[in-house]
Amino acid sequence: MDLPIKTRAALFWRGLFFGANNTDTPLALDKNIPELGSVLFLLPEAENHIRVVRIFLQSIHNALGPYPAMKIEYALAKKSLISYGTLVKEPLIVYSSSDLNYCGLPKKELLNKCSGLDLNAAIDLNPNFNPIAVTLIHAARADVKIGYYSSKGERYYNILIDRKNTDFLERGNRYIIQLLGLN
Repeated sequence: MDLPIKTRAALFWRGLFFGANNTDTPLALDKNIPELGSVLFLLPEAENHIRVVRIFLQSIHNALGPYPAMKIEYALAKKSLISYGTLVKEPLIVYSSSDLNYCGLPKKELLNKCSGLDLNAAIDLNPNFNPIAVTLIHAARADVKIGYYSSKGERYYNILIDRKNTDFLERGNRYIIQLLGLN
């Protein structure tokens, strides 16, 4: 993804002032608690990725059952809300172009919504680098931050999913389900 110069500059300065570098603190899921308590999913807006993410979300809902112990939050673009239909339920962080600043990154109000959530994990389901998603991931107060591998994404996620295979989305989704303790 070729980002505009103003977005690249904003990400650089943001990383410089707010420390976008990944910390090397060890991560582990508690064996006494098989599932994470609260998860934020950042959903893609590209139509060709929505189909796969819809299947993934359905498998998450099926694995959780009728009385889920895990609280799921969603962040997505307003224009893609209709594409997810009933799979994406409240609570939501919905953003539009009015929630983005001149550089194409989320404004402070949107970042505050994200940082105000009590999360165990934040998972970016965008298969390509998305500056809005990584800014929201960085703002999230979660120990586990999962995303698909990209050279730019290394700075924001502490668990990276490999993208070398052609079926990387389906395989990546299986890895996420395993990491969440839902298999």
